[in-house]
Amino acid sequence: MKFAAIKAQMGIWKYYVTTLTFEDISNCVSPIPKEISNSDSYTNLLQRSITDNVENIKEYILKQPERFFNSIVLAIYNGNPKWYELDINVEEYSTYSVGVFEITPGEEIIFPVYGQHRVEGIKKAIIENPDLANEKVPVILIGHQNTSEGKQRTRRLFSTLNRRSF
Repeated sequence: MKFAAIKAQMGIWKYYVTTLTFEDISNCVSPIPKEISNSDSYTNLLQRSITDNVENIKEYILKQPERFFNSIVLAIYNGNPKWYELDINVEEYSTYSVGVFEITPGEEIIFPVYGQHRVEGIKKAIIENPDLANEKVPVILIGHQNTSEGKQRTRRLFSTLNRRSF
């Protein structure tokens, strides 16, 4: 699966900004796997229990023609994601931060760090209305490392995004 993206960095985080279809979200994004966490407390921290809010989000998607979401932050690890940088030159402006991001569904593990309720609402909505499959949602992809340090880093980002969304 290939999609256009913008590569950027803020602080220590390198990330890619793109859009994914509702179908891509449904097929490629899963709850945090237990093998990442090594503990139920970490799983509970990263994946708050899915609440009735998911049902409200599903209804919003199904019934609101003016629906719109802010970006969902997804962590990705394993597999072999590829970045194909494009050289953009327009008059005096030049950048290498635009490109094509490629993943192989099933090889990479992708889970939500911020937006898990929206992900589940999207999945439920396209079951009820498959015509929504090609709608797109903004996504920020970050790298996750399945190490002790990587888990701590992802925990801190989760906490920051969910408690201090500025």
